[in-house]
Amino acid sequence: MATTAKALSTAAILIGMAAAARAETRLTLAQAQALARGRRSDLAAGELGVRLGQLERLRAGLRRVRLGAGGRWSEQLEQRFANAPPALCATVDGLCRPLSRDRVIDLWANLEVPVWTGFTLEAEWARAGQLERGARAEQEARRKALNLEVARAYWEVRLAELQYQSAARALARRSEVAAVVKARFDGGLAPRTDHGRAEGAVLRQRATVAELQGREAEARAELAAALQIDEAIALADDPDDEVALPALATVLASAARRPELAAAQARTEAQAQQVRAVRGTYWPEISLFARAEAQNQALGVTQPGLMGNFSAGVQASWQALDGFLTWQAVQVAEVERDRLVLEQERLRHLVDAEVRRAHARLAGALAQRRPLAEARALAETTVALTRRRYQAGTSLLIELLDAEDELAQLDAAVVGKAVEIAEAQAALAAAGGEP
Repeated sequence: MATTAKALSTAAILIGMAAAARAETRLTLAQAQALARGRRSDLAAGELGVRLGQLERLRAGLRRVRLGAGGRWSEQLEQRFANAPPALCATVDGLCRPLSRDRVIDLWANLEVPVWTGFTLEAEWARAGQLERGARAEQEARRKALNLEVARAYWEVRLAELQYQSAARALARRSEVAAVVKARFDGGLAPRTDHGRAEGAVLRQRATVAELQGREAEARAELAAALQIDEAIALADDPDDEVALPALATVLASAARRPELAAAQARTEAQAQQVRAVRGTYWPEISLFARAEAQNQALGVTQPGLMGNFSAGVQASWQALDGFLTWQAVQVAEVERDRLVLEQERLRHLVDAEVRRAHARLAGALAQRRPLAEARALAETTVALTRRRYQAGTSLLIELLDAEDELAQLDAAVVGKAVEIAEAQAALAAAGGEP
């Protein structure tokens, strides 16, 4: 009866897992990545960086034409030269006025079109374009990093699930062995030590199953954080058995298109344009200008209508000496440009090393897959033969338990290697610049 209860308990574990999977929303890896891209707040924050780049470009464009307009409107009470001598009031008609209500209007508009700025405006426009391009590349890099983060969290959950299933199968086998030992013990064919060892093996395996349950819960919490979700989900993808190792040269060539490299290149070029812009202040600035004014006052006296003033022409301005502030700004901009060039070179080598490391990891995992699978098949055969020998009384229980342990270890190793291949494949795809 105890053996039957254990077998039913093991079956209930597997049935419960299947029922829970049916009750949850099933997600493939691609669906999980799409869900994360739609929910992650850090991606939304990255969009603000792109928006700032666009506004910077707009600001640079608006500097090509400088247009301003304004005005002033006021209603006021006014009394001029109160208690002034009559002789003074007679000198200017309307000079001495009683308390009156006046409306003062003053309008103006300026237009300035730079003709020559030492290529400062052109450099600022080019710099703004590079900053926008860099912001877009950084946003694409965030999306790719998010895809890899989700893939790793996804496969960690699947690893815990598959190892849990492997441990449950091992628990079922150990329960069957314990039943055989119990029958032999009851028939007087096995000593009490064998019965104790078999029961102890079952208890240890139950502890392993409980540990893997906790590990799966932890992995699911990490995945929920990566997806920013609260609802329960079930994972639909299994590790692919047919994974091909791409050529290293192909992956390295693809890695040259990584968005991180594009963002670094954009930052370097933007700083080079900043150097040009700062150097432009060495030159005089020549621009066309026009100004228009309209007001209803003349010499402080309110008039019945608006009067206008208009002017237009060419103006040149040049600050010949500013205490070497411009020279210092140029030096700082050049140092920053050189620093970004060195950072870009370092990043290129880091990307190259990341690709080689991911390629080597995938190659090593693929090389181990077949030997582990063959060893597992041999271990299954060994367990079956040893169990028959034990039932026939020609093998020791310790041999059977050792064979069971080896099979459980190899089963977990095969599962772990399959998930490791899936994770290595995702890491190589990300390192190589694939979507």
